Amino acid sequence: NMLKEEDIINVLSEHSEYDLCLLLGDHSNNDIEKIIKYIPKEKIYALLGNHDYNYIDNYGFNNLNGNIFEVNGVKIMGIQGSFKYKPVDFPSFTQEESIKFLKDKESVDVLFSHDGPFDDDMINNPAHQGMFGITYYLYKNKVKYNIHGHLHEEFNKQLLNGTTEMCLYMLNYIELE
Repeated sequence: NMLKEEDIINVLSEHSEYDLCLLLGDHSNNDIEKIIKYIPKEKIYALLGNHDYNYIDNYGFNNLNGNIFEVNGVKIMGIQGSFKYKPVDFPSFTQEESIKFLKDKESVDVLFSHDGPFDDDMINNPAHQGMFGITYYLYKNKVKYNIHGHLHEEFNKQLLNGTTEMCLYMLNYIELE
């Protein structure tokens, strides 16, 4: 599924005052080339997905993985990759590694991730069951939003601790409170 150039143009024409462009992972080279044609590099914050080469270093984007940035008074951080459902080279974590990676990170307002929080309903679908570390971090820090990709669908739901979980696919424009 390809990102369409006219979709980028339409979103930017309706929302020219946007603060940042987030890349949540699993991007083709082709998609990245379209994005950088219209969006200044310093506005791009990125995470690697579980189907990515390291396009962040190649293009010099802001790397959200484990790094905290403040944009207009909102603190953001990210965690790349997905639950390690098979032994591979792509960015991935075992459940224990995901907990360890986020455990001592300071609290942020929005956690961006490629994978989502752990989902009990997906226990028989390891590639899409999400990560304990994300859930633990969201609950421990009462994070307002967790915005992720990976599942190739879109939904919004409230977690029990009050976090709004947003799963995105393709191109979205979001305004956060």
